[in-house]
Amino acid sequence: MDSKIEILAKVAEKYNTGLSHFLVPTIQKNNSTEGIGRFADESIGENTSVAIIGGLLVDEPDGMIAMPMGAGLYLNQAHMLFRATTNHSCNPNLKVSGFNKLVSRRAIDKGEELTIDYGSISVGKGMIIIEKCNCKESCCRGKIKTDDYLNLPIDLLAAYAKYKRETDVVY
Repeated sequence: MDSKIEILAKVAEKYNTGLSHFLVPTIQKNNSTEGIGRFADESIGENTSVAIIGGLLVDEPDGMIAMPMGAGLYLNQAHMLFRATTNHSCNPNLKVSGFNKLVSRRAIDKGEELTIDYGSISVGKGMIIIEKCNCKESCCRGKIKTDDYLNLPIDLLAAYAKYKRETDVVY
């Protein structure tokens, strides 16, 4: 897997482009808790397609930058400099539609940070993704784990997490 990721990282660096494609104007900048975040550069309406998350399909996860796409299949964003940089929130303003499209859950103001719930895209037996969540939402779960999808609203879940919950299979 390392050689595949190295190749994709070189392509991303050479062409100075991300592997994800944002469909609305956004900017990356520092935020107060996570370092780099992505922010709306104009107002975004509810149910707006915001981005297509890109990457390389691989057969093993790689920490925070891999999304499960099926049994033993992950979307790896390959390079920290060119990932989507959409941080976690327990009350996110974006959700994953299908496998890799980000859609706004509500209206988003210009300058607001774009967030997703990492538990909505992760599938597993409860491995900790975030030890101590910093989202400051009243509904904050504290620890974010790979089995959170079992208790999140189904409309928030990415396609694979919905499938896993509906089939009640955890691996």
